[in-house]
Amino acid sequence: MTGNLYLAKRKAAALPDVVSNLEVVETLSFRAAEIIKHLLVFARRDIVQKEPFGLVSYIKEITKLNRAAIPSSITFNQQFCEQELVINGDAPQLQQVLLNLLSNARDAVAMVEEPEIRLTVELFSADAAFSEQYPDQEAKAFAHLIVEDNGCGISNEARTHIFEPFFTTKKVGVGTGLGLAMAYGAIQQHDGMIEVDNNTGPGVSVHIYLPIVAEEASPIDEKPEPVAAGKGETILIADDDADVRSASKKVLESLGYKVLEAVDGIDAFDKFNENCEAISLIIMDIVMPRLSGVKVAERIRAAHPEVKIIFASGYDRDELNKGAMPPAEYIILSKPYPVEAVNSLIRELLDS
Repeated sequence: MTGNLYLAKRKAAALPDVVSNLEVVETLSFRAAEIIKHLLVFARRDIVQKEPFGLVSYIKEITKLNRAAIPSSITFNQQFCEQELVINGDAPQLQQVLLNLLSNARDAVAMVEEPEIRLTVELFSADAAFSEQYPDQEAKAFAHLIVEDNGCGISNEARTHIFEPFFTTKKVGVGTGLGLAMAYGAIQQHDGMIEVDNNTGPGVSVHIYLPIVAEEASPIDEKPEPVAAGKGETILIADDDADVRSASKKVLESLGYKVLEAVDGIDAFDKFNENCEAISLIIMDIVMPRLSGVKVAERIRAAHPEVKIIFASGYDRDELNKGAMPPAEYIILSKPYPVEAVNSLIRELLDS
């Protein structure tokens, strides 16, 4: 869908009203995809790619970039410990968790006379009470993230349902009811814990505990700068969905690439062997008929280890496991994806 929308916007460039309407559809399509991802996170069936990184500096950067999301009328207090608190995590997923919590807190204090949100990140060492509450948790040192507000709080009845998908205490039309459900699933995937409590005073506190690791933190990549379009390189698109192939072909050709198509795994392997000297990069679905994308990659790389391959998939983890997950060195794009981001990635791979 996003590929076709991109092409439609290009053709309608001289019609700003049409482009505006197409951008609304594009926004809604990505929003729908996010809802599906949130549900998969809650069900613990999405793909998570974790690596060690410093949580404190990362959260400082997130709040700095997203400060505008909290109105200036709300007092926003932040407190960070001196330690970096290195965790093993999926940084974008945890960013979404934090933004959801801050969004909930912002909505909770909307009608408060002196609204306040407090964000705290501190080192937490498990005591006897904590270990008794979480007997299966082996870690003893945690990054403790707290988001507090001075809103109206939450009833005991609502607290029993707070992590259920689509449950919300907000008015109709405000929120999706997936924020805390997604947060719960994400923190579970990080071997952590999440709790929601009423404050002793007004408002609610959300506590997240993430195990600390001793590994060196990896730098968090910044958003790539805009890059040049294609230089006539040939890209092989392998996908069993004809509509996906057609849209991908048109988009890549509009960006200056030549495109070959393959309808399944065997076809992808044969097409590559027939055109191996010309093909610069392969964009391939993971789950395909006759031969999975992973098996195709293994066969191709056995004879041509230098070949650049990007996997693209809209499946959840259970489906991917049927075709075997790609090794960690491969790049996996989650459908749908922005055309600009894919083009940036393609150029980065081809120019390296």
